[in-house]
Amino acid sequence: MGLRETRRRIEALAGGGPYRVASARTGEPPVPVAGLRFPDRETAAAAARLTRAYRLALRRWDPELAWVDPIVHDCRPATTDGRAATDRAAVGVGGER
Repeated sequence: MGLRETRRRIEALAGGGPYRVASARTGEPPVPVAGLRFPDRETAAAAARLTRAYRLALRRWDPELAWVDPIVHDCRPATTDGRAATDRAAVGVGGER
């Protein structure tokens, strides 16, 4: 699958919601998921896997592209005890190496 098709698939999964994909190390969303939100954890995990594939393919043209380990973040507001409305630990979906 090419970069365009992978990006289209990621964008098709996005539809707003409380989940986002970000780098495990920096917390910043990498290209191609920057600015996108996902309706549920499973959809966000699929986007994280596609993000990994996208960046691996992009690395063929830019070997200096930063390595990221995309993980899913639940961005719902925390409750008064500091935890999310549902136990919101970030979930990794595997390493990019």
